[in-house]
Amino acid sequence: SNGRPITTPSQDITLGCYYLSQNPARSTEKQDKQKKRLSVFSEADEVDFAVAEGSIKTHDMILFKNPDLGKETIFGDATKKFIETTPGRVKFNSIWPKELGFVNKAAGKKQIGEIILRCYEKAGHAATVECLDKLKDLGFMAATRAGVSIGINDMIIPEEKPQVIDRARQSVTQVEKQYRMGAITDGERYNKIVDIWTQATEEISSAMYRTLEHNEGRKDFNPVYLMVDSGARGNRNQVRQLAGMRGLMAKPSGEIIERPITASFREGLSVLEYFISTHGARKGLADTALKTADSGYMTRKLCDVAMDMIIREPDCGTERGIWVKAIMEGDDEIVRLRDRIYGRTSCDD
Repeated sequence: SNGRPITTPSQDITLGCYYLSQNPARSTEKQDKQKKRLSVFSEADEVDFAVAEGSIKTHDMILFKNPDLGKETIFGDATKKFIETTPGRVKFNSIWPKELGFVNKAAGKKQIGEIILRCYEKAGHAATVECLDKLKDLGFMAATRAGVSIGINDMIIPEEKPQVIDRARQSVTQVEKQYRMGAITDGERYNKIVDIWTQATEEISSAMYRTLEHNEGRKDFNPVYLMVDSGARGNRNQVRQLAGMRGLMAKPSGEIIERPITASFREGLSVLEYFISTHGARKGLADTALKTADSGYMTRKLCDVAMDMIIREPDCGTERGIWVKAIMEGDDEIVRLRDRIYGRTSCDD
């Protein structure tokens, strides 16, 4: 809808590229002392040879001769003679046109989409198609060699969880006390309890994500974090249920049950918690069956309405414009303003 390429890779390719371009491995004190004498390379082939020989690893910090020195590029740094990067990032950059510059950051699904768009704008259609083919090969190769897979121990339960749940329970007790004393109505009591547990769930979710990111201080990357953060598979909500807490459930009517499921799938659910969660499973299946018809009908109506409309002009010239804002969910920006106004013309010249 906004003119961006739809050829963004997904799943294994995204995971492989994200793994390859990950931040340098967490260094030990010994490596910090050696940082002053990092390996220096001037060509990508030299880096490949050193990795194949085993003298450096994919995520080791190296000094690489800056290919963008004194040049004006989209992603490159034109000031430094040498850039601190990793062999993985050198490999990732070898498939893109030189006009883009050296991308010296972790490249997840969103970042790769941006690079593909810039590649299309700068290098044209034919070069972009070639790059996408190379990206596919590189992504699968890196994902295969990385050997990323998940086990139950990768779902790390945050240390802060018991304290957060205790605080929430104390707050709920206070609210119940206020209700019994007649200070608040039943509706206020219900809303307050739902708010308390929603906040507790968010707190545990953030703590869990931080724990996964640092992988309990271990040197290697957490595979669950890699998959979610890269945009390859899964989302924060699913991981929260695996290692944080399942949280509040909804009845088939849509009403939220005020007793939350404090356990995660990693810890295991009690009989009562399992029974409460069956509401969600049934609601999901019912919604899937009912909403399919609605969305199909809407698509059909849209086609009927707009089938003979052809847009030939980039600017229609009307003075009756519309206000466009970034789409927000709470404090989180879901769709940026720049993405929403891409391809549109401003009303006031």
